[in-house]
Amino acid sequence: DNLVVFSGRLDVRSAAFSKGGSSFEYPLTDHGQVLKYIYVSSDKSWATSTAIGTILENLRSSFISSDLTGTNIATGPNISEYNVPAWSKTLLSSFQELAKIADYNLWVDHGKDIHFAAKPTTAKDGFAVVEGKNLKSLDDYEEDIWQVRNYVKVFGDTGFSAIAQDATSQTNYHKREFVYTDPSLGSNAVCQEMADALIQTDPPERIRCTVAGDLNVDAGEMVSVDIPKYGISGNYIVSEVELRINKNTFETGLQLGENIPDIMHILATVSDRIQKLEGGYT
Repeated sequence: DNLVVFSGRLDVRSAAFSKGGSSFEYPLTDHGQVLKYIYVSSDKSWATSTAIGTILENLRSSFISSDLTGTNIATGPNISEYNVPAWSKTLLSSFQELAKIADYNLWVDHGKDIHFAAKPTTAKDGFAVVEGKNLKSLDDYEEDIWQVRNYVKVFGDTGFSAIAQDATSQTNYHKREFVYTDPSLGSNAVCQEMADALIQTDPPERIRCTVAGDLNVDAGEMVSVDIPKYGISGNYIVSEVELRINKNTFETGLQLGENIPDIMHILATVSDRIQKLEGGYT
């Protein structure tokens, strides 16, 4: 019915054959993946305090102007300075780094437009994960103590460095040190901004759950979660949404909280929602 379910890059096709028939798989990646294949191929630097959104737009227009648009790149907070020597970073690593410093969400929608936006601070209306109501199963819960970083050292260009630490977290989880080195950081101030961005004072949490089918939730939103049986209660950011549709059932799979293995999780989700649910397709 001319409804967009996914829009991205088709990487490869594979086929499997058996006596019972054949099947085909089409692995896909979202449009944002183009960022990881493009290097910042000329020196780029901002020597004075500059809005992070301005830097993102400059990088976008300089290296990928026709592939991804930037109409939803917000201004965001300032960074004291920023420097990318030629061929030292991909656009993906630069974008991730800047989004982490800003503590903003970053993703590319199905129309190939980059979004850089402040994270929500309150749970959305009209949707919540509630035990005894729409929760069908709690599929996984992880609280990763080992990802706590309560003493962060950042080393930049020769002679520049900074430290960020949290005494309360060190009392609760012992001193957990993390060292980050990036020669493109050209002042103590920008090293400090990076250290403040990288510190993780509490264990990241990750929840995977299945709820009754619902189209009223998207990646990047904050939702309320109440699962008393497992002592889980609070507001969590949605990092992934999976719609599972067949003839007899409609379920929504969610990943909530931090994506623990990554410094920054790039969100990519379908912005056009399915308006009709008819059996026999996904």
